[in-house]
Amino acid sequence: MLSGGALGALVLGMVAAALWRRGWPRHAALGLGPAPHFSDDLEAAIAEIWDWVAEPIIFGTIGASINFSALPAGVAARAALIVLTGLAVRVIATFLTMYGQEGRAGDHPYSFRSRLFFAVAWTPKATVQAVLSGTPLHLVKILKSGAPDYDQWLQWGHEIQTTGVICILICATLGTLLVQVFGPKLLDEAPKAEEERECLTALAAKADSDALL
Repeated sequence: MLSGGALGALVLGMVAAALWRRGWPRHAALGLGPAPHFSDDLEAAIAEIWDWVAEPIIFGTIGASINFSALPAGVAARAALIVLTGLAVRVIATFLTMYGQEGRAGDHPYSFRSRLFFAVAWTPKATVQAVLSGTPLHLVKILKSGAPDYDQWLQWGHEIQTTGVICILICATLGTLLVQVFGPKLLDEAPKAEEERECLTALAAKADSDALL
């Protein structure tokens, strides 16, 4: 049910954007005519609401739900180990995935430093954890209430939620710090406009000379 709701929200957004570009609905009182940029404008407005209202509420709520002083011994350490293991696998997988991929049109494949930055830039991920980490505990309270093993399920739900919060603390803070520190060191400065024009002129001249041969 939860997955179906999320999938429905994604499909609804894609269908609405496609219909707006085509001018649907065509009813005079409801339609705006073809509006190719309407979905982009709406996305920008929703992004502002997300950044200033929804996101602080989500992260604040999930953070306030954990009392680290009341956690059983070893739960936080196990959660951190799980997060760091998954993070290491994701960094390695991202680095290997970008191997041999083409950059911008006409560029060579990404350099070692660029691939390393891609791997680092994928570290600060926390929104999904903030939204979903409390779902198992919520379902346990609904579906397992009164069951003989309710306390065990409740403990597992708390541990999953704790893992999600620790994932936020590690990925969001550490990831953002890594991007800020290593970004200027790993990424090459974009060429200036004049240099780009000179490069394009040289490439065009070479192409013309090759065509004459």
